[in-house]
Amino acid sequence: MKKAIIIILILLIIASLAVIGYLIYSQNKTGASNLIRSLSGAIEAPISLFPVGTTTSDTIATTSDQMATSTQAQSLGVPNQPELSQMNIASLAVITINKNLQTILADKNSGNIYSLDDQNNLKRLSNATLPAMGESYFGSDTSGWRAILRQEKNGQIFTNIGLLKVTSSTSTGPFELKISAWINPSALAVVPNGSKIAYLETQPGGGANLYTNDWNLKSAKKVWSSPLKEWVVNWPKDNLISLTSRASFDYPGVAYILDLKTNQSKTILSDVNGLMTNASPDGQRIIYSKSLLNSFSLYQYDLATGTSRLLDFNTLPSKCAWFDNDILYCAVPKTIPAGRYPDDWYQGKVIFSDNIWRIDLKQRTTLLVYPLKGNYDLINLVINKQTGWLYALDKSNSTLQAFTLSE
Repeated sequence: MKKAIIIILILLIIASLAVIGYLIYSQNKTGASNLIRSLSGAIEAPISLFPVGTTTSDTIATTSDQMATSTQAQSLGVPNQPELSQMNIASLAVITINKNLQTILADKNSGNIYSLDDQNNLKRLSNATLPAMGESYFGSDTSGWRAILRQEKNGQIFTNIGLLKVTSSTSTGPFELKISAWINPSALAVVPNGSKIAYLETQPGGGANLYTNDWNLKSAKKVWSSPLKEWVVNWPKDNLISLTSRASFDYPGVAYILDLKTNQSKTILSDVNGLMTNASPDGQRIIYSKSLLNSFSLYQYDLATGTSRLLDFNTLPSKCAWFDNDILYCAVPKTIPAGRYPDDWYQGKVIFSDNIWRIDLKQRTTLLVYPLKGNYDLINLVINKQTGWLYALDKSNSTLQAFTLSE
């Protein structure tokens, strides 16, 4: 009897040790899968990547340096609010409100305006419904938050300008959005501090005029004109505006920098087929694309020296966001099918499958920071440096994608 009891006790001890060992192994395995290497190589907290709304997690290693990266998907949503993963986003922006960076988005279906906090909690800001929302622009002045909301009705574009009175960041909302009809400019841009707008008006006899104005539309100033009417306007710095002709595979493009202090424009690029540009925050560096026979190439232009150089990665400038004057985060296609660029991509004949890269133009280094599983053709990249998030929209379905940054 005593021998049987001893055998039973030994078996119980062995079983207990096996359970404890399994639990320790599982905990260590989970902890290891949640560690990532930062850009400097140090071990840091988990980085989360989500096609929002999914619940899978995985661990990926880059082919460049075998950096282990946790890609945990998250579902974003709060009670009585739509799931962010189920929303189609019309536009996405990061704007300065009372010296704080706010991530703002507009829902394509309802036209409602939302903000995201540093945990990506969704907060509805506006009380007006504007269905079939198109591109939107955001800013602020002493009166409140400002928005330009563009709708499509019966094949026509209608532009509304709005004032949103957000009383405080802790107020629940939604808040009153006062909107009024406005002209339909062919191109728009907002100054980096959000207090002014620039817009292009086409002229009945041909050509276009560029104006700057306040949000009350009471300080219109004509600052530039052109015999051409199709331009892309970008406002990278308070006193600098860049203007680039609409890109096409078949036509040579031109790009200007306009100095608002002198109202003098300078040609920086010309005779470049398929020209697209993206200017740095100080306006001194510009990345631009050039059409090739069945592809395209990407260059950096230096305003100070007037020189260009071919870059070591290839993507379209509209798939990049500037972190600072030297560093870019870009959605870079894994492969580029033969085509007429950028036309085939604009028209949806070609859909890219991207990874996220970090590019240091000063050090001339590139780093694959997010190798993406699945097909994501990313556009409208914006960075909120205060919250540490990079956001983008998937071109194919207008869903929000978000990535944590480690700098």
